[in-house]
Amino acid sequence: MNLTLREKFEACIAGAQIGAAMGAVTKGMTWQTIQEKYDFVDTFFDYTAADQISRRAGTPGYDAERAKLIMAAIIDKGGCAFVEDVRAAWLKHGDLAAMSALGDVFEAQLAVLAKTDMPARDIGKYCDYSGLDTVPGAIYPIGLINAGDVESAAQNVFDVGQIYQISGTRSLQWAAVLGMAIACAAAPGTTMDDIFNTVLEHGSARWVVAELKMHLDGTKEIEDAAALRTYFDQFYGGYATPLSDQFANEIVTKAFCIFRMTKGSVREAVLTGVNIGRDTAGIAAIAGALAGVFGGMQDVPREWVEIVDAASLALPYTCLKHTIKESADLLYQAFRNKLDRQQAFIDEMDIA
Repeated sequence: MNLTLREKFEACIAGAQIGAAMGAVTKGMTWQTIQEKYDFVDTFFDYTAADQISRRAGTPGYDAERAKLIMAAIIDKGGCAFVEDVRAAWLKHGDLAAMSALGDVFEAQLAVLAKTDMPARDIGKYCDYSGLDTVPGAIYPIGLINAGDVESAAQNVFDVGQIYQISGTRSLQWAAVLGMAIACAAAPGTTMDDIFNTVLEHGSARWVVAELKMHLDGTKEIEDAAALRTYFDQFYGGYATPLSDQFANEIVTKAFCIFRMTKGSVREAVLTGVNIGRDTAGIAAIAGALAGVFGGMQDVPREWVEIVDAASLALPYTCLKHTIKESADLLYQAFRNKLDRQQAFIDEMDIA
C-alpha cells in the first residue's frame, strides 16, 4: 500500500496514543492477571492507575505527555527540536505540577531543575533511574521530524534524551534504535527487512544490537500473541525493584518483535502489546507507533481514535489541545518547513 508521508505521520501518532491509552488499563499487570481479570483486552475501560486516580476510558497515562511535549517543541521550532527547545516547551506548555505528581518518581526533580539556569543537557544527570523506557516511549516525534534520515534521527534522540537521562545511558541507546527505525519506516518504499537491517547495522551499542537480534531470531517462527508472551517469560520478569518492568531493553525489544509478528498492523500490534503484560502501555505505544508509520491507518477503528481524542483533550494538564489528526498536520508542516529551509540553503550555496 502506497502511503503519503502525511498519512504515515498521522498513523504513527495514532498508534502511539491509542497504545498508550489502551495499555494504561493493564500497565503493571502480569499477562496471567490480565487474562484472569479481562480475558482479552480489545477495547477501552475506565480504570484506576497506580496513583489511585480514576480515569475515563481512553485516557493515557502520563507517559504519553512526554511525547506530546517533544511534539510541542518541534511544532514551536518549525523543524528539529533540540534539548533546550524541549526544556522551553516544558516551561511554556507543560504543567510541571502534573509532571511532578503524575510522572515517574524522578520527574519531580527534573521539573524543578528545568526552571533553573542549568543547561538542559545536564538535567538528566539527576535522574536516579538509568535505563528506563522514559525516553524510548517519548521519541517517536523525533523519528518523524527526521523522516528518511536515520543518522540525524539517532543524533537528535541522543541530544533531546539528555533532559531525562545521562548522555549515552542505556535508555538513550535503546531510544536511538527506535528513532532510527521510525525515520527509516517513514521513507518511501521501505520494507520491514529494511527497518530491521538498518537498526542492526547502525545501532551504536553492540549490546543493544545483540539483544535485539537474539530476540528477533528467537521469535521469528512465533505467530500468535500467547506464544510470544510465553517466550518472553524466559527472559524478562519479576518486580523486585521499583520500575523493574519498565526498562528500555525489555520494552523496545518486545515492541519490535510484536511489530514484526503482526506484520505492521496497528490494531494487532496494539492489542498484542496491551495483553502481553508488564509495561503494557509502553510496549503497545511503541509497537503501535512502528506499525503506524509503516502500515498506515487502514485497520485502525475510527472509534478508537475518537475515544482517545476525547479523553486526551479532556485532560487538564495536556500540553497539546489537538486531535491526533491536528497534531499530525502540525508536525508534518514542521517537517515541510525544515525541508524548505534546507532547500533554500542549497539554492543559496549553489549560486555561490
